[in-house]
Amino acid sequence: MGGIDHKVYCLNAKTGTKVWEYETTENFSVSSSPAVTGGYVYVAGGDGNVYCLNAVTGDKVWEYATGGKMSSSSSP
Repeated sequence: MGGIDHKVYCLNAKTGTKVWEYETTENFSVSSSPAVTGGYVYVAGGDGNVYCLNAVTGDKVWEYATGGKMSSSSSP
């Protein structure tokens, strides 16, 4: 899940405890719902970047600058 604190969080589905967090560019919220497939988490940030993270470790695999703010249908 993403937060207004510019971080992406991975939570344990059974316990709700935090497994890892990834910090995107400062001062931009993560306003999209992550997509998880094939061991990777894909999330768009308010900083105009799409991030690909390792689903197990939370390490950044790559990021792509889109040139504009991004959000998902769950965002206002």
